[in-house]
Amino acid sequence: MVSYYHYVIVALAVISATLLAIFLFSRRRLYLLSYALPGPTTLIPLVGNLGSFFMHRKNVFQFFDRIVAKFPQTFRFWFGPKLIVVSSDPAVLDKISKSAAFEYVDVFDSNQKETDERWRMHKKLIRPLINVKFAIDNIATFQEHGRICTTLLEKHLNNKEFDVHQYLFPCFLDIYGEILCGKVIGCQNGRNRNLIWAMETVLKLRDIERAFRWLHLWSLYKMTDHYKQSNDAREMLSYFIQNVIRKSWQRRKLDVFGENKTGATPLVDRIAEFVENNRKAMRNEEFRDYLLKIYIEASSTSALIASYVCVCFGMYPECQVRAATEIRANLGEDLQNLKYENLYKLKYLEMCILEATRLVPKSCFTIRTFTESVDLGDDVTLPEDCPILIPNYWMNRSESYQKPDHFYPNNFLPENVKWRKSGNESHGSGTHECIGRLLSMVGLKIIISQIVSRYRIEADGKFHDLRIGNPSYPKPSLHGFSLCLRD
Repeated sequence: MVSYYHYVIVALAVISATLLAIFLFSRRRLYLLSYALPGPTTLIPLVGNLGSFFMHRKNVFQFFDRIVAKFPQTFRFWFGPKLIVVSSDPAVLDKISKSAAFEYVDVFDSNQKETDERWRMHKKLIRPLINVKFAIDNIATFQEHGRICTTLLEKHLNNKEFDVHQYLFPCFLDIYGEILCGKVIGCQNGRNRNLIWAMETVLKLRDIERAFRWLHLWSLYKMTDHYKQSNDAREMLSYFIQNVIRKSWQRRKLDVFGENKTGATPLVDRIAEFVENNRKAMRNEEFRDYLLKIYIEASSTSALIASYVCVCFGMYPECQVRAATEIRANLGEDLQNLKYENLYKLKYLEMCILEATRLVPKSCFTIRTFTESVDLGDDVTLPEDCPILIPNYWMNRSESYQKPDHFYPNNFLPENVKWRKSGNESHGSGTHECIGRLLSMVGLKIIISQIVSRYRIEADGKFHDLRIGNPSYPKPSLHGFSLCLRD
């Protein structure tokens, strides 16, 4: 005799099967795209290729080395239930630069996406504020903190090797603290060391947090020590940036400058003035998030690039000699001619900086989403909201570059850039171009010039000997940015 419980079990089974069928049918476009593209074999849709990712994050680069070499320019893999399309095809990337919405992930909510329309509006607002005049007004700030940094480096002169990033990161935190936030940070003098910890924690864990959200395992992540560290770091950064904004409002009411000794108006005051007059253009929480994002990205990226340039100068001494000769010829022996027009003449040093960003872009992977379904060609259609991953690190090692695995600044000679379809995309392009590119270049030229004009750098090996670690903030994993300073 069939009992009541049998009917319940059958009903639950039918309901479960129906819900599963509805779920699979709603994702039919993803499965059709998955079948149309090559990629790693996957048998279970909800698990996908997740097993391949059970590794320490320091091994992610080696994993992608294998997978990018194995498959063509456009392929796919399943990160759990999330389909990811990977493409380095120039035709696909051209469509992305013109039609893709920017996936904006901030340090407060790693699941937040911003619409393309709002992102474009905010970039249009901020970009004119970071112009040539703004860079010129802050040259003295770069120079002063660079002088402090080179003085601190003296204790390593003619001594054993050390990690130069431990000095450059606090240096740029101090610089952009004044330029962007109007606040004296004092990291180089031993103050606000907790700010360094908070920044490094956010940079280290942001990709891990995105992965847990994609896998719908956020509740599990909240039980880990990583979540506690990340939450503490966010609270600290939130308090810091809110205090910066509050002081900006107070400062503007009193009509006084920020703590920047040069008297230059900090970026926070410029944005605040605009927001005050255009409340609908940017909400208070967006103001907070953008200012903090700009501060984190400007400081961390500049420190990363400057560190790689210094290490590469040690590995390729002929490049260091040529850069030092150019610096002395244009800025003088003691950098007494440190003016914008003379910095502009440092073309070889600029090529070195661009080459460093080619070798290790700050975003080794860039994720974009389309606002609507897009035809990728060959009867392949990318559905709306399907992430597409651009492997910048590997694209920058294509055959269009000479000596792609070495530090070779001549890759950015005008004649070499011209024949390539595009230049270095590490700073983004089109509407996604880095809004602080000009300011960053000025700052990097000043800091690197101060170091190179004062010391001779030595480093072991060549660039291909470095093993890159965490893709969230791609530093060498074994010995960091190790180098020696000589007279």
